[in-house]
Amino acid sequence: MNPAEEPSAEAPQEQETNRIEKVSPDSATPESAKSVGDQVKAIIADKLDVARDKVKDEANLQTDLGADSLDIVELLMHLEDNFDMKIPDEDAENLKTVGDAIKYIEANTVKE
Repeated sequence: MNPAEEPSAEAPQEQETNRIEKVSPDSATPESAKSVGDQVKAIIADKLDVARDKVKDEANLQTDLGADSLDIVELLMHLEDNFDMKIPDEDAENLKTVGDAIKYIEANTVKE
């Protein structure tokens, strides 16, 4: 076989076309398979280091879940990254409960 005909070890490998999904820290379920509410609750539980069963829609981020102002800022930044969105400061001030965050994200993200 002519060297020009031999397959090159340097030839580019066939690329996979499978989409890689973000996976939550507490399961192997792709985030896209979970509801927005479940994703938000998992993020809040992880970032605020609270038990998942304490993260209920009516739970206040500060008084019920113990978040301080820095925790809130970091949580909002993580939600923005995870949902590929921007939460303006004037909107962020109104996100007091877990349910507020879920409703806001559901209303302001593009459905696929």
